[in-house]
Amino acid sequence: MGPYQVGIPIEFEMEIKDNGVVVPISGGTFTFKDPAGVLIDKAGTLVTDGSDGKLKFDATYNTDPLLGTLTIAGNWKLQVLVDTTAGGPWESSIIEFRVEANL
Repeated sequence: MGPYQVGIPIEFEMEIKDNGVVVPISGGTFTFKDPAGVLIDKAGTLVTDGSDGKLKFDATYNTDPLLGTLTIAGNWKLQVLVDTTAGGPWESSIIEFRVEANL
């Protein structure tokens, strides 16, 4: 992921693979870690039926944490915990990205 301008809706989409092979999933949770170290869990939505291993979450910037997810500018981290159809939860790699402030 790369830098993002706050105030613009962002869709995070993750594809879960094991050794290059797609892992079918039945759901999952996006865990964001903000620049202050606060963890924010958000339910993901399957992109299709889960057989493609893809999960998404739509995030927007807003200074009110009840209205938006990306509440402050700075360096963020993201990890996804998914439920696989083969059984058991899997955690994704941790991804880092930056939220830029508007002037």
